[in-house]
Amino acid sequence: KRTGSDKWIFDETVFLRSNITIVLDNCLLEMADDVYANFFRTDNIYREDGPFIEEEYHDIVITGVGSSVIDGVKANDLNESVALTGDYPLSTFNTPILLFNVRNFTIENFRIRNQRYWGVLLEYCKVGRVSNLYIEAYRDRRNQDGINLRNGCNNILVDNISGQTGDDMIALSAIDTELEEDKYKKYNGVIPDWDNDIHDVVIRNISGCALGHPLVALRNSDGKKIYNIVIENVWDTPANVSDYLEKFVRHTRYAMIRIGNNYYFKDRSSIMGETSNITIRNIFTRYSERAITINATLKNSRISDVHCTENCGAALSINPIWAGEPGAKIENLIVDGIFFSPNRTYDYDAPKFCKKGIALDFNVQRSHDYIKNMVVNNIVVENAHHVASLSGDAQITIEHAIVDHLLEEPVYINPERRGEIICTYNGKEI
Repeated sequence: KRTGSDKWIFDETVFLRSNITIVLDNCLLEMADDVYANFFRTDNIYREDGPFIEEEYHDIVITGVGSSVIDGVKANDLNESVALTGDYPLSTFNTPILLFNVRNFTIENFRIRNQRYWGVLLEYCKVGRVSNLYIEAYRDRRNQDGINLRNGCNNILVDNISGQTGDDMIALSAIDTELEEDKYKKYNGVIPDWDNDIHDVVIRNISGCALGHPLVALRNSDGKKIYNIVIENVWDTPANVSDYLEKFVRHTRYAMIRIGNNYYFKDRSSIMGETSNITIRNIFTRYSERAITINATLKNSRISDVHCTENCGAALSINPIWAGEPGAKIENLIVDGIFFSPNRTYDYDAPKFCKKGIALDFNVQRSHDYIKNMVVNNIVVENAHHVASLSGDAQITIEHAIVDHLLEEPVYINPERRGEIICTYNGKEI
């Protein structure tokens, strides 16, 4: 009312402490041009003397009423390629909402539009909820993740997230960061001697498009763990892009859900047992190259009710396309319920290792990778090359498989990468 404008222009960060509720009441918030600022950030991080870790913040709420929007508007010149050079801060200064070391929090009921970096960033946050957010991003600036849970996050619900992001829609990343000695104290993203694992997180009711990236991505390395994660009710939607972006995006995503990464590590990727107890159910994909991609390791997990149609080339895969080598070590995985019926015509003359239309695509394992005790129940496959394509050392049982219109044999074993493979298919050992 004072300015005669129907929007609020932010040119610096609003800092939060404990016991505060921010209500966004049918309002439009825009970030001013050429500033490096969050809309809202706890004041316990990025201090000159380093993060304030002596006190855990608590009870912080950011809630929208009606139709409220947080808009990054124009991109600035801060991105990962220049971050921490010259006078540039970290790229996360471009994140609209950032909470650090908070217990009991809620972020809900508004839109995030044109974020200049990630949309919501949580570090060492516990017992909270992020829900009912709609994200609008178009990959016209770098690394437009939607919601990022980083080291030390646990007991969190991420619920009812939709829209479009320019990178991962939801990312759980328990990874280390390398910073120069003089910058580590102020900007470190890993607190020594703290619980740096991510665990006990529920991600549900997710719909949308992550342009060229997964809707949900789990990454951990260098001894940090991800465990007790539930991902349910996820489906992809067509891309919404302008003409000039279409040639870059191509309306395909290499995987809807990604578990693990042979990349983004300082010393090593995860080892067996560090990614475990992952439950995935009710997955629906029409536009992604793969429903689920597994890399690095996975143990004691369950996947159920995966539905793949139209452009989907694999229900489960170990091939990430980019950002790391293919291959994974998998132990004690139960898969119950796959319906795989792509309608795309695949290249019959393509080499075996790059064909699409394979429900269980484990064709390119590295020499040290393996699958132990994997059981697949109730799988329906039609209009595909194979039910399964195997390599490396594998122990896999496929039961109650119903197939129709297969172009080639139900199970293919890669002779170039063959190890000790024991495959039981519909009661018969191959």
